[in-house]
Parts: sequence; structure tokens; C-alpha cells
Amino acid sequence: MKTNEKAFADPTLPASFKHAIRDWQNAVIVNLGLLGMMAYRNWLEHHHSSSVRQKSIMASFREVSST
Repeated sequence: MKTNEKAFADPTLPASFKHAIRDWQNAVIVNLGLLGMMAYRNWLEHHHSSSVRQKSIMASFREVSST
């Protein structure tokens, strides 16, 4: 993250550009998190759906994703 710290410290860059970098980074992090959750849920459904513990995890995932 050294290059981003330099970009934020540069006074010649407009504030909107700095915000665009931050927004882009946040969007990437959020999307990777959501993709990871979806992949994990898919993996659980196909490989470990027999145990009671995983079924309760799946129920909580469905509850969260339905809201």
C-alpha cells in the first residue's frame, strides 16, 4: 500500500481522485468478501450438508442473505 499512501499525500491530486481510489478499493474488498461467502456457502451445500452443525450454518446464511 506504499504507492497509495504516496498518492494520498500528494497535494496536487484533487480530493475527488483520492476518494475515487478509496471507493474503488472498498468496492473490491466488499465484492471479494461477498464472492468468498457465496463460494463457501456453495462448498458447504455440496460437500458438508449432512452434519447438523453445517445445516445450522446454512440456515443462518440463508437468513442473512434473504434480508
